[in-house]
Amino acid sequence: MVKNLPVSAEKEKISPCIKWAGGKGQILGEIEKRMPSDFENYFEPFVGAGSVL
Repeated sequence: MVKNLPVSAEKEKISPCIKWAGGKGQILGEIEKRMPSDFENYFEPFVGAGSVL
């Protein structure tokens, strides 16, 4: 069952609990520029970018 969660206009910086060599924290601004602003669903089967969300 998939539930729709409310979207907040405010962005909260969340840091990962474990540092990872492949982490994307330093390039978050570049990732954000490339993501569409009007998508409704995002599925990440391997939680590869869990801290980005």
